[in-house]
Amino acid sequence: WFEWSEPKKPYLIKNIKNKIISFAGLYKIEKNGEKKFIIITSEANGPLRKIHNRTPVVVKQKDFMNWLGEDYKSALSILRPINNCDYDFHPVSPEIGKVSNDNKDIIEVYHHEKNEIPSNLNTVFTLRQKVFDRSNISFFFIDRRTTADYDFISEEARTNSVSGLEYNLASADSKWTGRAFFHKSFTQGLTEDDMISGMSLQRNTLRHRFSMNFIHGGEDFRSDLGFFRRTGFLKINPSYSYRIYPKNPNVNRYEFSQFSFLVYNPALNYKLTDRWFVSSIRKSYLNGSNFQLQFANRYEYLINDFDPTRSDGSTPLPEDTAYNFSELELSYRSDQRKAFNFDTEVKYGSFYNGTKFSIENELKWRKQPIFNASMIVNFNAIKLPDPYPSKNIWLISPKLDFTFTKKVFWTTFVQYNSQGENLGINSRLQWRFAPLSDLFFVYNDNYISSDNFSPRYRSFNLKLTYWLNI
Repeated sequence: WFEWSEPKKPYLIKNIKNKIISFAGLYKIEKNGEKKFIIITSEANGPLRKIHNRTPVVVKQKDFMNWLGEDYKSALSILRPINNCDYDFHPVSPEIGKVSNDNKDIIEVYHHEKNEIPSNLNTVFTLRQKVFDRSNISFFFIDRRTTADYDFISEEARTNSVSGLEYNLASADSKWTGRAFFHKSFTQGLTEDDMISGMSLQRNTLRHRFSMNFIHGGEDFRSDLGFFRRTGFLKINPSYSYRIYPKNPNVNRYEFSQFSFLVYNPALNYKLTDRWFVSSIRKSYLNGSNFQLQFANRYEYLINDFDPTRSDGSTPLPEDTAYNFSELELSYRSDQRKAFNFDTEVKYGSFYNGTKFSIENELKWRKQPIFNASMIVNFNAIKLPDPYPSKNIWLISPKLDFTFTKKVFWTTFVQYNSQGENLGINSRLQWRFAPLSDLFFVYNDNYISSDNFSPRYRSFNLKLTYWLNI
């Protein structure tokens, strides 16, 4: 379908797998026989919000009868925002707005007069003061703001600032370490819960290691020049390890660990939404290899519908449901000093209301000093009871790294992901023409693996970095 952004610039929005899209609609027949109909919309998600704050409600094929039936509760359950990961968009010619134009060329990618990429001015200011023997206290201020009053971005995206205080603890004997911080963000329209704070403390001796972490993140906290994986949470993370050093000449140590974290949602009256309890035993050898046995118990409360397999047209696990599941893991890491070495993990256990079997492997080989190669092969078999989906998921990712000279390097990554039905290639040629100064030529290519490997996007990038020592 087509949608126009605020400056009246049209975009074509389509399913990334070129599937037919069905909208939720209502119709009415007037007394005079005139027929009227509307398309129902919902709040836009993710990148689609760049174009418009509303998107049509999409009805999947499996929901056709629920929408057309007489059970209004089933129909209302369909009215939710679309999954923006299933859709792609690009600008098209303004001529699309004229019904007299019947030319397929006008739906091709069209470059508007402006590229709709705002220019930003970024500022970072820090102060740090040493306290006690090895600790320090610091203050920072980070600011990002657009250099002009662009009409194609929201008010929220125009400016973002973050300021904060941090204290980093390190005792003279290195047994105690820790951190305490308080950060506040400043974003237009997000002012109610825009702070994040936390504290961590760890004591590490020859045999014992204990740590406790605490973080509280506000729902409105934003950091455009930083990264936080989630907002609106309270997380508590204690852990403890005990080490034994045997007299065996081939064994370095045995380590027994207990790790856990709990996550609460302040918006739901601090309801527990995530909980992990992980117990492990690790045997480490003097050659650097190790063997580990691990048991993990996990609790998760679903705030929204969720499909662990991300299958098209599937029935997701319903919102407002809780699951408790466990997993057993065996892992081994070989001697990393050898030219050929590997890591391998095997896991099996319950998974939500079903089961999951996983194998994760990474193989590495090097021919010093000119060549390094690695291969990641991961397999997950997810089995859920009907009507929920089951799926076998593969992730295969080789990497090649060549060193031609001390200044010229070539690295290539390839990744195949059956869950995302994507094949990606990233190849980078690097020339280090001066200390800490590089010229990169990067090639990116992505294909939809389920559609005869049709291209998704392709790019060539040139990047220059130069270290100026003043």
